[in-house]
Amino acid sequence: MFAAHRQLGMTLAEVLVTLAIVLILIGVMSGVGVYLKKQSEIRLVESTLEVLETALGQYYSDYGAYVPPVTSKQEFETAVCGSEGTVTFLQGEHLQGEAEKAAWSSEALYYFLNRSPAAAAIVSSLMERMISSKDASGKPLVVEITCSSTESVRTNLVRFVDVWGMPIGYMLVENQLPVLISAGPDKKFDTADDIIHR
Repeated sequence: MFAAHRQLGMTLAEVLVTLAIVLILIGVMSGVGVYLKKQSEIRLVESTLEVLETALGQYYSDYGAYVPPVTSKQEFETAVCGSEGTVTFLQGEHLQGEAEKAAWSSEALYYFLNRSPAAAAIVSSLMERMISSKDASGKPLVVEITCSSTESVRTNLVRFVDVWGMPIGYMLVENQLPVLISAGPDKKFDTADDIIHR
């Protein structure tokens, strides 16, 4: 008489439980994805610092000294040209604030490492995104470097950067050993997440 009726669908409670489980899994996986992305970015910066250290070692082998440490426009002019040099900005604006010193040191590092053919070959292995010749607004940084009254070169001012777009700082400490510094994910120098390579 009456046929047995089988339930083919899911109840509202079953749908809600399934939806809750799916949302929890998505939340966990997105958290894991963010963590993995941050870790891969940190590893990329660490490997970039290692490449730069290798290039510095090659530069030292070629010239018997490390790249001079630079933290200002005046020190850059002196390192590149001696006492009678000037750098004039033709296009773009240089970084200001806490990143300015790191930018000048990074630009000097790029300038000098590319003067040594062996160090330049090592630097050329870096990913393009780890090198920048643009200011904060994306305009090219074009400068004129004048080393005497007769010499003048128009060029892009190029720096090494980390994956967060901040310049990689360079300095010499303790017995003149090089130290390379990334501001880390927070983009601020002298904080706990800085990536330092000695």
